[in-house]
Amino acid sequence: MTEEVKVYRRHPLSPRLFHPDARALVTRFQKRGHPTYFTGGAVRDLALRVYPRDVDIGTLASDEVISAILGLPSRAPGRVPRVLPDEQTLEIDVFPMRDPPWIAPRDWRARPKSGDPSRDFAESFDFTINGLLYDPAADTLIDYLGGMRDLELRQLRRVGDQHELFRKDPVSILRGVTLASKLGLTLEARTWEGMGRHVGDIATSNPARLGAHVIKLLTCRAAGKAIGLMRELGALPLFFPPAVVELLSTEAGAGPTLRALDGAPKAGLPVAVLFAALLDEPVRRACGRRGAAGRAEIVQAEVAAFAARFRLSARTWSEVRELLTPSEGTHEASAASAASEKKKKRRAGQDARLAFRAIVDT
Repeated sequence: MTEEVKVYRRHPLSPRLFHPDARALVTRFQKRGHPTYFTGGAVRDLALRVYPRDVDIGTLASDEVISAILGLPSRAPGRVPRVLPDEQTLEIDVFPMRDPPWIAPRDWRARPKSGDPSRDFAESFDFTINGLLYDPAADTLIDYLGGMRDLELRQLRRVGDQHELFRKDPVSILRGVTLASKLGLTLEARTWEGMGRHVGDIATSNPARLGAHVIKLLTCRAAGKAIGLMRELGALPLFFPPAVVELLSTEAGAGPTLRALDGAPKAGLPVAVLFAALLDEPVRRACGRRGAAGRAEIVQAEVAAFAARFRLSARTWSEVRELLTPSEGTHEASAASAASEKKKKRRAGQDARLAFRAIVDT
C-alpha cells in the first residue's frame, strides 16, 4: 500500500547540522529552479543524532546541470570531498533523482512510476529511514515511506514488498543487519520474516560484493550484535568456513574477538587484520589438536577455505597468512630485533601486526 506523503515542519533536523559546503551546493541547485534535498544516510543519522561521514544530495536537475554546477566532466560521479577538522574526509555525493545510480538503468526504466519523481526516488531506497528528503531552505522533512515513524519506533523496515525485494537483492539482508546493529534498531517483524525466508539466496550473490558487505558488518562497531543476528538467521555458514562458524556459533566463543574488533581504533583496520583475527582462534585450536609443528599447513588450509568464499586480492590473503604465522622468537621481541625488523618491513606491515596482536591478545 502506498504511504501518504507527510511534510514535517517540526522535526529533529536543522540546516546548521549539515556541512556549510553541502548546504551551499543545495542552495546553488535550488536557485536554478531544481528541487534538491538532503537524503539518505546523512538525514537518517542526524535525525538519530549520529554525525555522518558522508552527505547525500538528491536533485531533479539533469546530469548535464549537475556536472556543470560541480565543475565535473559529463556523467562523472557527483562526488565532492571535504576535509574535516579531525582530518577525516567528508564525501558529498550528488545524485540525479530521476535516475538513481544504485539501481541498474534497465531495472529503473522497468519500474512502475507514480508520476511524482520525488516519490519514485524515495521508493528506490532499500529501507524507509534512508528515503527521507530534507529541504534546508524550507526546513521541512518530506516522508513518502513512513520513515519518520520508524525512526521514532527505532525500527528498520524494508521498502515495499519484503519478499520480492530481498529475493532480487539478498545482499540487502546484510546491509539491514549491519545498519540495525550499528544504530541500535530493531528489525520490523515483516522485514525480519523476509530476511529469514531469503537469507539462503545470499549464496548466489557476487563474491566481491558479498565480501565488501561482510567487511562492513565486521567494522560497524557493533559486530557482536550483527553476528548474533546472522546466527539467528542461520546465515553464518554462507559466509564463513566451518572452523570460523564453530567459533562464532556461540556468544562465548565469538564474544572476545568481536568485542576487540568493536573496540579497534575508529580509523579502521586493514582487511587482512579482520580476517586474521577471525582465524586466529581456529588456528590455535587446530594446532592444539595436531601440534604446533604443523602450524604453517594449518594456516594455509584455513586461509584457503576462507579465500574460496571471498574474492579478495591475493595480496590480502598473503597478509592474512603472514599475520597468522608467528615471527621467529617470541611476540615480545627485543629492542634490537625490533629495530632490525623496522628496516626490513614497511610501516604498514608493522602497524597491521600490532593491530592484530592487540585484538587476539585481548
